[in-house]
Amino acid sequence: MREFQQKRNTRRKIYSKTTAVILFFLIILVGRGTWNIYQKYQESSQNADRVSVELAKLQGRQADLQKSLSHLDTDEGVEEEIRQKFQVSKDGEKVFVIVDSTSSASTTEEKAGFFGNIWNDIKNIF
Repeated sequence: MREFQQKRNTRRKIYSKTTAVILFFLIILVGRGTWNIYQKYQESSQNADRVSVELAKLQGRQADLQKSLSHLDTDEGVEEEIRQKFQVSKDGEKVFVIVDSTSSASTTEEKAGFFGNIWNDIKNIF
């Protein structure tokens, strides 16, 4: 009979409201920790994706720079780069400067101002 009463007291303690409240708070604490870990996982996954895209861009840039560097290792590459940057020529060569007529027309329109542009639009209608 004592065993039965002890089991009954144990069950009463296990199924009491106090035990249920304690278990509820423990579940909340564990759930909150799990949620925080899940959010950190999502953030690190996004960071990993962003870094892999950036790595691919940098590898492409490195390939372009290696190609440019190998071109500059040759005498022709060095000469071409000097001609592009400094607009120089060899002895006996002539340099011609070609001016685009559309660029000079656009600069005159820019200088005309707001009212000048309106006047030009009116003239173009007639």
